[in-house]
Amino acid sequence: MDKYSVVIVLFNPDSEFVQKNVNTLINNKQIDRVLLIDNSKSNLGDFNDILECKVDYLKLDKNFGIAEAQNRGIANLLKDDINGIFFFDQDSLISKDFITKMIMSDNEISSKQNNVGIITPSIVEQYSTIEFESTNYHRVNETISSGSLIKKDVFLKVGVMEESLFIDYVDFEFCWRVTANNYCIFKSNSVELEHKVGQKIISFFGKKIYVPAPFRYYYVYKNGITLIERNYVPNYWKKRERILQVLTPLIVIFLLDKKIERLSYIWKGITDGYKNK
Repeated sequence: MDKYSVVIVLFNPDSEFVQKNVNTLINNKQIDRVLLIDNSKSNLGDFNDILECKVDYLKLDKNFGIAEAQNRGIANLLKDDINGIFFFDQDSLISKDFITKMIMSDNEISSKQNNVGIITPSIVEQYSTIEFESTNYHRVNETISSGSLIKKDVFLKVGVMEESLFIDYVDFEFCWRVTANNYCIFKSNSVELEHKVGQKIISFFGKKIYVPAPFRYYYVYKNGITLIERNYVPNYWKKRERILQVLTPLIVIFLLDKKIERLSYIWKGITDGYKNK
């Protein structure tokens, strides 16, 4: 039986919610280990009842960012005899059949496609009523990390997450490196993951805008400016990013709260982004 492991990155999480997810994971026979990487400053202190043979908890004592936290988990798990690693954020709700369905999708897709590097589910916003197709899959260029299954050999060939990005676009940058190394990324339309994206959602000319915490604007701008210069980053994303860099301050000014705080992070992200070019 093929074995898989799991990395969950935490930052001031709802420990009861995390425990529910962990209990779901450890009950799956194909999950070898679950590794909790905690970027929180304070101790959770109430995970003792799930810290058993399958579950390890690594406390980092401060927020090192999602990339370094994931890399700590990857380094720990690559020594094991596993097929791949599942990644989850603390805001994702893992259903009892999620892992089984993802492995089945991986087997189906890999039997028909070459060089499959990453399998990702269909992401459903929490409280959404969106329905997805019950069958089929399609190729994508990038995906968020939560819910994704990344094959072990991908890390051995492509490397790990870029820690200098800290949080925003860490997953997209890794995906673009994966495809640049001739691997393919597929989204399964038969597997859903309920996930919270951003702090809230607003509508802007009929388009959904995911509103992050104010500090995230710093990384969005700094990392966006950095990635636009790289030749393996797709042109459609560069064009979209340039447009968003112009529109976002207007959205902040006219539609969002904490305007000064958000604009300050945008300006710092711009200056640091160009300073590091």
